[in-house]
Amino acid sequence: MLGTSPHSAAAAAAFFGHAAASNLTAAAAINANIAWPTSTPPPSLAATAYSASAGLLVSCIAGLTAISTAIFLLTRRRERHAPTYPSTEYALLQWRDVPSMRIDMARLVLTRHLASGSTGDVYVGTYADAPVAVKTLALTKRSAKHVQRFVDEISLLARVRGPCILHVVGAAWHPSDPASLHAVLEYMDLGDLASFLDRTPPTAFPFDHKLHCALNLARALAHLHSLDVLHRDLTSHNVLLDSTCGTKLADFGVARTYVQGQNDAMLSGGRGTYRWMAPEMLLSHEYDASVYVFSLGVVLTELETHREPYSELTGKTNEPLDDSAVLGLVLHGHQRPTFTEACPPWFKALAMVCMEQDPAARPTAYDVIQVLERHIPELI
Repeated sequence: MLGTSPHSAAAAAAFFGHAAASNLTAAAAINANIAWPTSTPPPSLAATAYSASAGLLVSCIAGLTAISTAIFLLTRRRERHAPTYPSTEYALLQWRDVPSMRIDMARLVLTRHLASGSTGDVYVGTYADAPVAVKTLALTKRSAKHVQRFVDEISLLARVRGPCILHVVGAAWHPSDPASLHAVLEYMDLGDLASFLDRTPPTAFPFDHKLHCALNLARALAHLHSLDVLHRDLTSHNVLLDSTCGTKLADFGVARTYVQGQNDAMLSGGRGTYRWMAPEMLLSHEYDASVYVFSLGVVLTELETHREPYSELTGKTNEPLDDSAVLGLVLHGHQRPTFTEACPPWFKALAMVCMEQDPAARPTAYDVIQVLERHIPELI
């Protein structure tokens, strides 16, 4: 609703024409003859206050404009440094079953950056007001090859759905930009196992809870085995914890399917992270599902010690050994991570047999489940 102060006439002239302005001017003249109450400023003071407010408003708008411009220029600068790809490059993408998982991108909100990896970033956000984790490709990893690998990872994660596997909520992307693909995943509020062990004293993580964590992980591997899927990068960094949902296996970026009992059941080529890898993977020899049992054994040592594998080993100068030195000991000296004196003998024996040098001597994930289930009732 319009007021009757003198400055309102100028505003009306701009918005409604001179007829409306003249009416407001007459009203202002009448108001000039009225004795103003002491609690109300005279017109001249009101005009001064208005001018100050207007100046402040202009300053705020100018500041916001400057900030918006800076963000825009920074974004443009980052985009200029990122490689560009012709839209036709994505024409041959095999989308698998990802289109059936598509969700409304307008309902997806990214709230903060969580982590960066070799090919992308992970954010915490919300989808339909529920907390989620969102994985995206890095600006420098948006070629058709990288997008295809990302599509394959999302598709595989959806296919191996299970109670001990990280749940994929869906996928979202801009219609004109396949590289904007977002994997929307279940949010695990305690983060990855490696970080949790690093920040948590052993006394604050009861051993029976650790056994349940190990059991869920073994169940996840058995589930993958039943679907002829090899994870190939089982480390404590890819095991996620939640205060409600427990332990789940995540990150299927280098997972592969295999055909059990056929010649191509044996895979080759190193994948995964060195300190968790079986010797045959380190040597790029043929391997099978027993490699993830070896990695499981390494994770069991982390659960017991709260240490990174082999971090207790030092050189002549008392410095921690680097990866190359550790690999030499693992391959040629049959070195394995150590345990604390408080470790139950049966748990140490289980971890050690999982890390046998000979793949044929290692138990299956089903064997590990049976051993863990026999000991968990003792602690309940």
